[in-house]
Amino acid sequence: MRKGILIALGCLFLVSLGVLIYGCGTTSSSSPSGLPITFLHAFDQIPSWTYSLLSAEVIYMNSDGSGITVLTDTPGPGNYADSPLMSPDGTKIAYLLCMDTDLTTLEVINVNGSGRQIVSAGIDGYHYFCWSPDSKKLAYVRDGTIHDLKIRNIETMDPAVDVTGEVWTDTGVSWSPDGTKLAFSKNDGSLWIAHLIDTTVSSVEKISSAVSYRPIFSPKDSNIVALRYGPSSYLSILEINSLQVTTLETQSAMLHIFSPDGEWVYYSRQATVDWDIFRVRKNGTDKANLTDDILALSQFGGVQVQSAPAEPYEVSPRFFPGSDTVFFTVIASDWNLNSSEVYSMDPDGSNKSVVTYNDTLDMMGIYELE
Repeated sequence: MRKGILIALGCLFLVSLGVLIYGCGTTSSSSPSGLPITFLHAFDQIPSWTYSLLSAEVIYMNSDGSGITVLTDTPGPGNYADSPLMSPDGTKIAYLLCMDTDLTTLEVINVNGSGRQIVSAGIDGYHYFCWSPDSKKLAYVRDGTIHDLKIRNIETMDPAVDVTGEVWTDTGVSWSPDGTKLAFSKNDGSLWIAHLIDTTVSSVEKISSAVSYRPIFSPKDSNIVALRYGPSSYLSILEINSLQVTTLETQSAMLHIFSPDGEWVYYSRQATVDWDIFRVRKNGTDKANLTDDILALSQFGGVQVQSAPAEPYEVSPRFFPGSDTVFFTVIASDWNLNSSEVYSMDPDGSNKSVVTYNDTLDMMGIYELE
């Protein structure tokens, strides 16, 4: 499943890497000069859908193209880094290292490339993980024959703590802004809250039996946004104290995230054939398509290796610490791994600009939670 999703969404030395990754000839940029970001970059072109030949690395750089650091060095084709996630304090990046032997490790590294640590490793893949608000701990869900939720202190590297005490915790985990709760979904889709004292679990309670997927806490309050499934899938917000549910989107949606102020939800949704990025207020009003003006990957300075039969796909909206600039991935509609770029825009969708500029894969990760 991990490889399948990566394909669906799917170096040169540092001196020349700067020319390749960051493009000249862009339009006005919404990215503050020097804003640190992280993303995936493939150094070589590969045939579409051929993940066995993929070799992608985690890149850390400023959004103006300066300060480029390649943080990972995967050993050859079929082995690749995935899903980089910056800590809230901006000092560390967690990511997956995926090997063609199906061995996957969850690792952490400082943004300057030092202090690499293996948080967990095993034959089972790891899909979802998230940072604690204080940037000292990681919560993660293993995917494979056993789905379990664990917490590990990154500073002390004490043994991981089992949150649920049972198997079949399903994908999806998010930390509350005060650090005292973890939201997660089980394999039956029910939504649960684990109450924490540091890494100690004091209690676990079910708060909803409705089928929910990828719960994410608001950074400001007790709202949780999640995909909920029934006769059709829809995006909704659950206020965990009152249990009030507000429907935000009734069409197929994915990869949702709160804005830094907690007032908006950004997500990817199929518009016609292509996918666009939408935003909607947390009360369900003022919904807008922010990327319907992107008609080709080459727009705003992006590089499109091959022609595509329709509009590109805009997915994976992302915020980085200290900024309300929206970063996202634009992929050619033929799903060609070589035709993807990282773009940025203002919160309202204005001032779009290409951040990367080259003829290989550049994209945000998709498994982790913010």
